[in-house]
Amino acid sequence: MDVRGWLAEGALVEARLRDANLHDIVLEGQDLHGADLVGANLRKANLSRANLTDCDFNNADLSEAVIEMADFTGARLQDAQLNHADMAQAVLRSADLAGANLAHSDLTEADLRGAVLRGADLTGCLLDNIRMDSSTTWDETTRWPAGFSPQAVIGAAI
Repeated sequence: MDVRGWLAEGALVEARLRDANLHDIVLEGQDLHGADLVGANLRKANLSRANLTDCDFNNADLSEAVIEMADFTGARLQDAQLNHADMAQAVLRSADLAGANLAHSDLTEADLRGAVLRGADLTGCLLDNIRMDSSTTWDETTRWPAGFSPQAVIGAAI
């Protein structure tokens, strides 16, 4: 579903879309900052270049979504399904991804500085040239791709 033609500018800012079925929706470049998308179905959605700052995506399904160059600064994505998503160059600064499933997603050149990755599943992810710093947090339950060292990424950034 492509809604670009009928959306007024700013129509989705702080929108309440909890548990909405937005499967396959095209919201490329849209401003959704502060939107409530808890439990929403955004499977295969196109949110490229969208402003998703401070959105609540807890328990949302963004599997196979195209989210490249989207800005998730400060977003809440706890227990979200982001597996097989295209998140290349996404900004996830200070985003809470605790318990999120990001398996087999493309996070090439993504900005994860300050992100919370406790319990997140990043197995099989493409993490080429990602940005992390000492404020990025994870724990022993965080699952990384084989051979990936978050400490090495942080060390290279210093």
